[in-house]
Amino acid sequence: ALYLLLNLSEDTRTELKMRNKNIVHLLVKTLDRDSEELLVLVVSFLKKLSIFLENKNDM
Repeated sequence: ALYLLLNLSEDTRTELKMRNKNIVHLLVKTLDRDSEELLVLVVSFLKKLSIFLENKNDM
């Protein structure tokens, strides 16, 4: 599901909607998991979202 959201966030409007739904907070909480594959995906997603200052401040 996260991979799908990452692909959908390529559209800036969709990314803004995700931000309004507090996606950054959910992704940060996911960093506690043990799955390497999941962690790589979450970090990639957070890296992409960190381009915007508002998202970076939420992290």
